[in-house]
Amino acid sequence: MLRINSKIILALVMLLLPLLAPATSGTQSFIRDLALEIRQMLQSGNVEQANQIFVNRFDITKFAKLTLIDHWGEFSAEERERFIDLLGKNLQKSVRERSLFTSEDIDFDFITKEIVHEKSGKILFKNLLKIKKGDFKLVITAIRSGNEYKIVDYEVEGALLSRNYRGHFNYIIRKYGKSGLFGRLEKKLSES
Repeated sequence: MLRINSKIILALVMLLLPLLAPATSGTQSFIRDLALEIRQMLQSGNVEQANQIFVNRFDITKFAKLTLIDHWGEFSAEERERFIDLLGKNLQKSVRERSLFTSEDIDFDFITKEIVHEKSGKILFKNLLKIKKGDFKLVITAIRSGNEYKIVDYEVEGALLSRNYRGHFNYIIRKYGKSGLFGRLEKKLSES
């Protein structure tokens, strides 16, 4: 009798599943597809990549503008690019250090409670996220970019990510100026 390694079967299923799934790009399918992608990573044992999915789906330029909305006009095009780059790298580092999902969260669930289309073009996906740590209200703000949706912000239990960054960045800019902000972002990247 032929013995087949279960890891090989799982790897084949993971590779073929996206090909078997119908192509979906509608508003209703965004959360379902996001959850499927995260679940696949968790099932393959790649917890770090599961957590990186949020960052990979971010429109970091739009997120950066939200975090610096009070000072965006004061930054030159070159400074904006530098800020976007540093913020993106810091966001990736933060996700690696503070994982939302763990290896025990394979059975997590996103339950979409409401989808709100704003006049600005933003779409708010109001969800209940169920993981081992507990149930959390998670609002994902996205925009349509071509045939896909890009995350521009998210809120967990009332804490909006861009608002938290904005308050911190405003304080740093008022106290230390733009050079102080760049210095802090660069220092955060070099810390282990």
